[in-house]
Amino acid sequence: MTACQQPGAWHFNKSTRAYYCENCAREINWPGGRADCMELYGVPMLCELDCSDLYRRQIAECDDELMHKVWDGTPWMIDAYTGGMARGDERYREIMEWCRDQFGPEAWPIHGKPGDWHCGGATVMGRTWMGFATKEMMEKFAAAWPVPDEVIKI
Repeated sequence: MTACQQPGAWHFNKSTRAYYCENCAREINWPGGRADCMELYGVPMLCELDCSDLYRRQIAECDDELMHKVWDGTPWMIDAYTGGMARGDERYREIMEWCRDQFGPEAWPIHGKPGDWHCGGATVMGRTWMGFATKEMMEKFAAAWPVPDEVIKI
C-alpha cells in the first residue's frame, strides 16, 4: 500500500514512513493486526495522527465538517498569545506580518485559498488559535512569539 495522498492525510505510518487519510489509517490499523504491530513496533497502531495536542483534543474527534475544513490543512495548532484588541496593542498585527514574511500568504480554507498557516477567527482573553502545516513551523512560531512574562500563563 502506498500513501493515499488524500486531503487530510495526517496519519503517519511507522512502517512505510508515509501519510494516510483517516479512512486508510483505519484499514491499516485493523484490530486483528494490533498484536503484530505491538510486537514489531512497540505500539498498538501502525498509523497515528501526526498533529499537535490542541488539534488532537479540539479537532480530530470533532464531527463538525467546517472545523475540519478550516483546520485539517494546518494540524500543528497552538493557542498563541496574540494580544488584546485594545488600541495601541500591535502584537496581533506584528504576528500576522511575521507569519506572512516567514511562511507566505495565510490559508483561507473555507474560501479555497491554500497556505501553510492559518489564524483562527476568534481571540479570547488575548489568545488565538494558530495552525501550521508542519511541526517545525509551529515550533519556529512558538520560539519567536513566546507569551510575555507580564501575561498570566494559563
